[in-house]
Amino acid sequence: MDTLLHGYEKQYVTAVDGKRMTQLERDRISPHRTRPMSPGEVGVFLSHREVWKITQHLPENGWALILEDDVSVAFADWYDYLRNAIQELPRSYGLLYLQEHSTPMFYDILGPDAIYMFPQRISDQDLGQYTVQSGPRLGAYAYCINKKGSTALLHHTKEMQLPLDVQWQLPQVRQDLEGVAATRKALFVASGIFPSTI
Repeated sequence: MDTLLHGYEKQYVTAVDGKRMTQLERDRISPHRTRPMSPGEVGVFLSHREVWKITQHLPENGWALILEDDVSVAFADWYDYLRNAIQELPRSYGLLYLQEHSTPMFYDILGPDAIYMFPQRISDQDLGQYTVQSGPRLGAYAYCINKKGSTALLHHTKEMQLPLDVQWQLPQVRQDLEGVAATRKALFVASGIFPSTI
C-alpha cells in the first residue's frame, strides 16, 4: 500500500474486527437485519462508517480515495485515469466505484431476493470517456467518495440491515447520493485477504 500511494497524502484507518465483538454488540447495531450478519460483515460495515466520518472534513469539491489494504492496481497509469474520471463526473455525484464486479453480477449473486429489495433493475449508462452511471455493484474495496456522498451514506447506515455493499444500493440511499458512477476500467483488484486496515 505504501508503494502504491507513494507521494500522495494518505491516512490509515484501523478496521473494526467483528470477531472481537460479542454477539450482543453485533446484534445492537443490526436489530432489524434481514438475515444474520457474520462478524466480518459487521466489521466491514463499521469500518467504512469510520472512514466516512473522516471524509466529512473534505473540502466541498474534494474526493477521497478509499482502498482496503488487500488491493493492488490493475494497470500502471491508474492515477491519470482516476483524475480524468473525476473531472468528467457531474457535480451532483457522490460515489465512484473503481473496482471490478458488474451490475449484472450484483443481481445474479443476490438471486431471487434482488427483485424484492430492488424492484427497478438499474443498468449502467454512458457518462463519458472514463465513466458510466453505475447500476449496483458488489464490493467496497476501492472507491472514491466526496463529502456529499459520505453524508448520505452515514445518514442511511446508522443501523445495519444488510451487508454494506448491498445496503448502500437500496433505492432510498441511491436517491440521496443522486449520482453513482463507475470507471469503465477496473483500477483496482482485490487479493481476497481479510483486510485489517482501510
